[in-house]
Parts: sequence; structure tokens; C-alpha cells
Amino acid sequence: MIPFLILIINLDSVKELRQISLIDLGLVIVLKTCDYNDMNKLKVISVGYKSITFDNGIVLSSRHVQDCCESHKLCFSDLSLKDFEGLEFDLSNDNFFKRVDGYGIELLPITGWPVRVPGHGCNSGYYSSQLDLVLLYDNGDCKIYDISECQKIEE
Repeated sequence: MIPFLILIINLDSVKELRQISLIDLGLVIVLKTCDYNDMNKLKVISVGYKSITFDNGIVLSSRHVQDCCESHKLCFSDLSLKDFEGLEFDLSNDNFFKRVDGYGIELLPITGWPVRVPGHGCNSGYYSSQLDLVLLYDNGDCKIYDISECQKIEE
């Protein structure tokens, strides 16, 4: 059984959105406030098994719709908060990452070195190897990028 927390927040202003989120099964709880007007200088505040969370509440993860026994994912678990120390990211456009064929992606900070995130897949070739990069906003909206070619696939 997975423990969970329910929190009800009474908001006095519709301009302020607060949400409690469980990040992956690591049960990291993050109180987040999302300001969509300032998406060009974001810091990573949490690194989970399957995702990272930015200081405005946006969650970056990968997604694969599994058909059977295949697996495709970005390996955020290979990263730590130290990898993002001193880095800020601009999520106001689609240039915050670079696809690296056969490897994964590079997250591109405003200044500094890119952070490489490996992609791994296991597939017999019969099932889909589709892999998506997902930016999830705390209002439920999301942006999805096809990164299927950005993984090392083992058979």
C-alpha cells in the first residue's frame, strides 16, 4: 500500500495556486506555487526517480504507454540536485532541451554546462518504442515532445 496525504487549501485569491504533489513513488512532497509569468529563470528543486520539479511547480518527466513487457524511459534517477546547482532554465520556449540520438536529452541552462539525462529502452522490436518528454503544469496542462530517437534500446 502506498501512503498518501490529502491537503485542502482555502485560497483567498484566484491568482495564487498552491498544490501538494507526490513526486513518483519516492513520496517526495513538494508545496508549490506556479507563476506562469516568470518561466525564464527556473531552478530545479527536486529530483525524483522519474521526474524533476522546478521552483514554480512545473514537473519534467518522460512517458511511455506500455503495451506488454517493453520499457522506455528517461533515467532521472541517475541525477541529483547537485547536478543542477547554480543552474537556471528558461521554459518559456521549446529550446530548454536538446535531443541526443541514441542517448537521451541534454537540459540546456541559461548559462553553464548542459545536464545530460540518459534514455533507456528494452524492447523486442514488436512493441512501440515511443518515448515522450512531458512538461506538466500544476493546472493540469502539459507540453509533450517526441523523443523516441533519444534512447539506447536493448533487445
